[in-house]
Amino acid sequence: MANSRSVRVVNFSPAELDERKRLILRAIVEEHVATGQPVGSRLLARVVALGLSPATVRNEMADLEESGYLESPHHSAGRIPSQLGYRFYVDHLMQPAQVPFDLLEVIRESLELKTRTVEAVMQQTAHLLGRLTNYMTVVAGPTAGASVLRRIDILPVDDRRAVLVAVTGGGAVHDWAIDLSTPLSDEELRYISEVLTRLLGGRALADVGRTVLQGLEDALAPYRDLLHVVLELLHDQGQAPGEPHLYQGGVANLLAHQEFHDPRLAMDVLWAVEQSPELRQELGQAGEPLVRIRIGTENVVDALSHCSMISVSYTVNGEWAGRLAIIGPTRMDYAHAVPVLQAVAEHLAGWFGRI
Repeated sequence: MANSRSVRVVNFSPAELDERKRLILRAIVEEHVATGQPVGSRLLARVVALGLSPATVRNEMADLEESGYLESPHHSAGRIPSQLGYRFYVDHLMQPAQVPFDLLEVIRESLELKTRTVEAVMQQTAHLLGRLTNYMTVVAGPTAGASVLRRIDILPVDDRRAVLVAVTGGGAVHDWAIDLSTPLSDEELRYISEVLTRLLGGRALADVGRTVLQGLEDALAPYRDLLHVVLELLHDQGQAPGEPHLYQGGVANLLAHQEFHDPRLAMDVLWAVEQSPELRQELGQAGEPLVRIRIGTENVVDALSHCSMISVSYTVNGEWAGRLAIIGPTRMDYAHAVPVLQAVAEHLAGWFGRI
């Protein structure tokens, strides 16, 4: 027999959510993020300072549910945010938290040890983000071909060996051991380095090749053999596959969230981070927006369809340098995570700018 209970269908566009509904939706998101539990009307009536009765709050919650902003978990009288509810929250309702001064000091101290290699700093950044946010973290640098050369040094090892070091605008450091066909003095290597930096600085690695050979040969004619070796190494690096190297941190944090108590779900996320070319492309993509929030099925791979991913770009010397990202359940503390990511990105960019 057909169900005779009448159903009230209400469809609100984002612009039509009035102030009362916005306050209720925001309170439900933040309460659910804090507790992990469905939010009931009685609790909400106490949380939202509107002087509303639980019955009135129930009606507003019913409207929000029928419009797709809330969901009703099985066997619960409370509501939780839907993917649409989270999206409306981060786009229209979220008020990013202020990063405390002591937390900024932790970030600064963690990234200011000058003896670390670039790889060590990137890995340290991933672990630091994991500690500060309690989510899984991924740190991506720029692809080699997109990197712009900033400085080139040839450092002596002995009379017949040297190390070629290329530093890009994004802060990445590439180095190669090279053999010298004839002994060269420290002064000669310093002169060659200065000429290479002057004539190649500002060029993308992918553009280094025969097109720049003529001017260099004129300036470095006595060192033609070494010049060809340097250009070949830089050119090959610029043609390397266009995928960023990813550094992971906070992997164990996934299992701490109730949404990932089934380890198979956590394994799906790990697989996506380690194997998915689409995700690598997403994290290695320059440009806007500087802050990108993917919620649920907005993610580029199905394995993250039950997750949220927040990523923040950072630049060094005006060049896009990479992206920091955190991955966790859609029940994520967005208001805390976004400013923390931005603060770490700013300090990481500062570290790269000083090397």
